[in-house]
Amino acid sequence: MKRHLVWPAAVVAAILALSGCARASNATNPPAPTSSVVASAAPTLSPTSTSSAGVVPRASLAPSVQPGSGRILFVIEGGTSNQVVYIDDAGQHVIPTIADKTLSHATWASSSSVIFDSERNGPQHLYRMGIDGSHILELTSGTVNQLRASVSTDGSTLAYETFTEANGGQDLGIHVANIDGSHVRVITKGTRAGEMGGDSYAAISPDGQWVAFTRATGTGQPGMWLVRIDGTGLRRLTDDSFDAGIPRWSPDGKRIMFSGQYDAIS
Repeated sequence: MKRHLVWPAAVVAAILALSGCARASNATNPPAPTSSVVASAAPTLSPTSTSSAGVVPRASLAPSVQPGSGRILFVIEGGTSNQVVYIDDAGQHVIPTIADKTLSHATWASSSSVIFDSERNGPQHLYRMGIDGSHILELTSGTVNQLRASVSTDGSTLAYETFTEANGGQDLGIHVANIDGSHVRVITKGTRAGEMGGDSYAAISPDGQWVAFTRATGTGQPGMWLVRIDGTGLRRLTDDSFDAGIPRWSPDGKRIMFSGQYDAIS
């Protein structure tokens, strides 16, 4: 059964230092990480308006920053439809698309297109569209759910999590594919049918050689893990005490920042 995380009011931002990982991609394993933790309170959103139904919109917890330009992409949820929005030097821009309350997890695919997931045609699948809302293309298909895509820096590869709700639910592991959804490969094993936990929040390293992700079990909070893009070199980076989520690589690939709850901080 897929474990969906609900973030508490008090969270931390933690940084894992992976010295040499980005450059030494041919090593059997990356060096052992060190970490630092900074406590923070969850931000309070102050929207200027509400929807016609009185629903207060909220921004997604995992905005996507485009390398080079610094444009910030995120989803605003609420009302009759979720909206994909990006911010640049000229201000805020809403990407027009069909009304869709299930649209979520938008990320940059290129300077002119984004990838998101949606249940608009049944199960949760990945889609790509231009930043003008045109040329919507369904990248994944079938009866299982695919979501939370990460795109490699060169724009050639996707990593995402997959699960099914059949037979009591089952996590199907982290998958990678070409940017058009073809040549799908499974790089983590997932869980057995009906088993709690699973692998989530895949994030491809800047050099395209590694995927950071969180792994939750039925008995503990998620820890941060690392695996090569080909599924080898799996290793744990943290224990489960951080309740880790939403990994983000530094541009040089030497550090991973993630969010979570740290019980030792009062």
